[in-house]
Amino acid sequence: MRRSNRLFNLLIIIAALLVPALNADAGKPYTDPYKEYDEIDHWDLDLDDNLEIPVISDGEKKDIRTYMRRLHEDLVERNYIVEMDRDDEIVVISLPCDELFLPNDTLLWKERAYRILDPLKPLLSDPDLFKIVFAVSSDNTGSTVYNMSLSDARKNSMYEWFDRNAHAELIIVPYSMGDTDPLEPNDTRAGRSANRRVDVYLIPGPKMIELSHSKKLLKKN
Repeated sequence: MRRSNRLFNLLIIIAALLVPALNADAGKPYTDPYKEYDEIDHWDLDLDDNLEIPVISDGEKKDIRTYMRRLHEDLVERNYIVEMDRDDEIVVISLPCDELFLPNDTLLWKERAYRILDPLKPLLSDPDLFKIVFAVSSDNTGSTVYNMSLSDARKNSMYEWFDRNAHAELIIVPYSMGDTDPLEPNDTRAGRSANRRVDVYLIPGPKMIELSHSKKLLKKN
């Protein structure tokens, strides 16, 4: 009985110490993780490093993950190839290059490509809801130099599309991957087709994080 009483008293003391600490965390002022962000600096980062920015605080993760999962489901229903990354904090849309470009061409295949790209425009209208990173990959047909050159030219065409259709202040960071990031082995036609793609990463932007902090994100439309 005495041991139980001592344990109970110890738990009361621990709870008394924890409650003020929790309240102190809840009362901390919001800090924008993009405050020191310079888009140009991040163009020099590797893709994987860029996908780790921004770091989201624990208190904002839950609502952001819920919001992103809902976005994932919506895009799947619209027949996009979609995955989640970084513990469901990032939505990744994989756009087949075969639907965007003619073989070995570097300019967007207008009518066909626009049918795929244009429905994404609403995601690009708010300059602070997302940070956009996209990466253009090829298969390994041809030399490494050629494949990187092809990816780079297609990256420029994609960036021009984003530049025309996204809000001017939206953060957009492009990458040319060449044949360095295959999804499938390149020894089959299906594998090569899967590897020719544009991966668009929808990363939480400053507005999404602030809305999550204030518990308003899931009320957004």
